[in-house]
Amino acid sequence: MKKRIDKIYEIMELEIQVNIENLAKRFNVSEITIRRDLKKLEKRGLATSILHGATINRESTFRIPYAERIKKNIYEKKIIARKALSYIKPEETIVICSGTTTYQLAKLIRSNGMKIRVFTNALDSAMELTYSDNITTIMAGGIITDAYTVEINKGNNIDSRTGPIDKMFIGGDG
Repeated sequence: MKKRIDKIYEIMELEIQVNIENLAKRFNVSEITIRRDLKKLEKRGLATSILHGATINRESTFRIPYAERIKKNIYEKKIIARKALSYIKPEETIVICSGTTTYQLAKLIRSNGMKIRVFTNALDSAMELTYSDNITTIMAGGIITDAYTVEINKGNNIDSRTGPIDKMFIGGDG
C-alpha cells in the first residue's frame, strides 16, 4: 500500500491544487496530519503551501531523480510505448528523444527485432538499443546530464548522419 503522502502527491499531479479539509476527509485523518504531509512535500520541493491547501510545484517533476521517474506510471508508459511501436515499420529511420516513456519504446523496439535506424539523444535508450544487431543507433553529440541521462547540444542534433527521418517520438515532463 502506498504511503498517504505519495497518494496526496498523485492527487496534486492530477488536480494541481489540493484542499486540506478535503484531503483530511478523503484519508480519514486530521487536518493537522494533512498539514504535516503537505509540509513534507514542500520541504522536498514538490509543493507550495497556499491558504487552506497546497499547489503542486511544476518545476518539481524536473527535480525528481531519473531512477524514481522511470518507475512512476510504468503501466501507462508501456501502453503508450506499445501504441507508438505500432507506427514503426522495418527499414525506417526514427528519432527517439529522451524520456522515461520513450525509453519503454526503445525496450520494445529492441525486443521486436525489426531492422531500423534510431537517432537518439537519450543515453539509456541508446544503450538499450545496442543489444540488437538489427538496429543502427546514432547518438547526438553533447553534454550528458545525470538528471536526465540525455545529451544536450546547442546546435541542431539531427544532422547529416541520420539521413531522412521517417518518424519522431518525443516525451514530455510533468
